Amino acid sequence: MVLDSDEEDEQTGAEAILKEGLSTEGEEWTKYLSDLSSQWLAPKKMTPFAVLKEWIHVVSNIARNMPAPAVIIWNDAGDKVQLHGHLIDISDYKTKLSDTLRDATILMDKKVLLGIVLSPGARELPEQDDYDQRTRGHGLFSFSLDDIQKPEHPASFFLEALCTQGKLCQSSPEGEISWDHDEVLIWLGNVADMLSHIYLLLHMLAPPGRGSEEALWQHANSSETRRHLFRSKALNTLIMIGNYDKGSAATGLHKCIVRVIQGEVAVLLSTFLRVVRPLEQLLIMTFFGGAVAEKEAEIMYHYQTRLFVSFGKLWDSEYLSHIIRDWYANRLGISSMGLAMHRHFAQALQRRLYSKREVDIPTQLLSETANLALGHGREAGEMNYARQDSDVLTMTLQERFERVGKDWIGFLGFKVPESSGGFSVV
Repeated sequence: MVLDSDEEDEQTGAEAILKEGLSTEGEEWTKYLSDLSSQWLAPKKMTPFAVLKEWIHVVSNIARNMPAPAVIIWNDAGDKVQLHGHLIDISDYKTKLSDTLRDATILMDKKVLLGIVLSPGARELPEQDDYDQRTRGHGLFSFSLDDIQKPEHPASFFLEALCTQGKLCQSSPEGEISWDHDEVLIWLGNVADMLSHIYLLLHMLAPPGRGSEEALWQHANSSETRRHLFRSKALNTLIMIGNYDKGSAATGLHKCIVRVIQGEVAVLLSTFLRVVRPLEQLLIMTFFGGAVAEKEAEIMYHYQTRLFVSFGKLWDSEYLSHIIRDWYANRLGISSMGLAMHRHFAQALQRRLYSKREVDIPTQLLSETANLALGHGREAGEMNYARQDSDVLTMTLQERFERVGKDWIGFLGFKVPESSGGFSVV
């Protein structure tokens, strides 16, 4: 290998420094190392890392100034969309959603309620909501383990019917209940599966939220934050009013987003929280409380406030994404379609729901609100002002959110919640 004159000079200089260092001791050796580092580990002389660092700097600047890559491609007919190489037929997608609701209803009746006819009113939605956001433990379906001992409570009626049926449990003449351990484990697994179906329908039949938001949803007020489940004043159904906190550490703004729950899904959720959840909590504490005695109070607290919890454990956003991924894989044969990718798909649907060609003011407002429902736009920050104590967010914006949710449900081919007095969106 032949060196040019500059390389020869650098090599000669390096050898001289090395010889000098080997002949020094003590503080001189430390000084030698410092001088060596200053000369040869400087950014422009740190070969090959200096070159790599320069490349990273240049490429990063290029990447920041490039538009985001296209991930959505519609066909000319507008009935199919390609997402990262996966082709989704919109009609097939809507059919699979309808199938999921049908399967959820069957699962609830046959494997969770075990064919038992519930007490009158057990499946009905709450008639009204006082929008209490402060009283700890208050919610539309507030309960405790004491409720299951009250004869008039739907969960107590369900437990008594189970004892009469004799599959899951039996009651002695003295009133002592004995449980079939194997059947209990099967039932708890079906309950967790039921909650997964409910989550899928909550997520997919509304402009979807981020998993970090949904994992924190509460059906009752806790000491940390208010509840998220309410009854709509305008629609004959339930709604989620979540806390969307992305960026709040920097901005100090906490956004509220309304997500409308389709009527049949609202009934499933009501039945689950009113009838199933109290018994689920009782069984978790009966069969698993001893193993986690130090966490008993925490587990009870989770069941009485948080929505997504099973076998005593809270669901996180990764688990929620896993549920979405499994649905796409099993229903549509599409792999690797979790929360993030579904939000891309939902944004594509939102643009078809409110076409850019429709320029009337009400539609523009609905389109903006649809973007907010997906967590986009700084306008949500305005929801922190001019509220009454009973309002979770400004009434005009809540009406538009509810209209967006109603339109979304109709767009997907499901029965639309009925309005009590119409909407005013301007």
